[in-house]
Amino acid sequence: MVVKILEESFSETDEKMLLLAILGNLEAVQKGVITIDEAEKFIFSPYIARKLTIKGCNKQIIKLVKKGCELEDINSLIPEKINQVLDELKKETLNLIDNYKTFDSSFWIETM
Repeated sequence: MVVKILEESFSETDEKMLLLAILGNLEAVQKGVITIDEAEKFIFSPYIARKLTIKGCNKQIIKLVKKGCELEDINSLIPEKINQVLDELKKETLNLIDNYKTFDSSFWIETM
């Protein structure tokens, strides 16, 4: 499945979905379900950060993505800190999610 953001800029719903994806990636890495390398391919890469910047995404979300780009370095240099860093990133993500309105539409994906 390919998900593309077609709008010129991010809506609040897009940003909230992105935050949920970030949270899911962080949890999956912490539980060992995916590797940090895989999470980098999904979301934690400079490429994704650049694309989000171009689309006008919330700067705090871009900052989270950039912090996620550092996970491999943290894991290889100070592996005893990786769970603490993942917990901090998850907490930061949850705090950002809390700033968004409750999603009350029927579905977040529109059909054509």
